[in-house]
Amino acid sequence: MRRVLPARYPTGPWPAQMRADMAAGFLDFRDTAEFVAAVKRGDTPPPSGMRGKGDNREPVWSRAAL
Repeated sequence: MRRVLPARYPTGPWPAQMRADMAAGFLDFRDTAEFVAAVKRGDTPPPSGMRGKGDNREPVWSRAAL
């Protein structure tokens, strides 16, 4: 995680794949720091994949896995 972001909520339905900020909101964490700590403890699932190319790759979580 590069920086702490507040939890984010969609304007419509929850997407099938979510970045850490939206996954944090989906699971009712305040921000990505809390969410990433839960992932490291094993309280939440690890990322289901990566999105992007090169240095812009970022983990994504599947709604079904969350």
